[in-house]
Amino acid sequence: MLDQSFSLKCLKYILKKEDVKRFRLWNSSDPEEDKDNKISDISNKINSPSFCFPSFREKITKGKTIYSVPDVTTLLLLRKLDRNIRAIYKVKQANRDEIIHQVKSLLKEECFYSVLRLDISSCYESVDRKAILDKIDQNSILSYTSRNLLNRKYSDPLMII
Repeated sequence: MLDQSFSLKCLKYILKKEDVKRFRLWNSSDPEEDKDNKISDISNKINSPSFCFPSFREKITKGKTIYSVPDVTTLLLLRKLDRNIRAIYKVKQANRDEIIHQVKSLLKEECFYSVLRLDISSCYESVDRKAILDKIDQNSILSYTSRNLLNRKYSDPLMII
């Protein structure tokens, strides 16, 4: 069964070497103990009832606002929420290579077809978050902690992502 908790064990599992370098997490003589202490602090912080998401860093590139994660706590929280949602609801991002392969196969067939090339601008921005959160709350497959964190994140009108 999937462990949906934000425990030391779960967060330790999803931490990557790049995260340690990016956020300069530890430089001690005993990195394993330091790692456990740091991740335990992160776990306690996330599980605290007073935890709130920090603001994301914003950068404008090619007229689009790009958001980035400000700290390792937020990164691990988002990564764990992502894993929980993907595992429970069986959702996946479409694989571009697979789509291209399928389109090529269809185009090789000798039957009448029309090809439409579409570009949906601001696709992710146009998603109705309230409808998604309502659906998540209704079926309660996702853990209470995960649902609570998502609701706290999106209940604030100032939080745009």
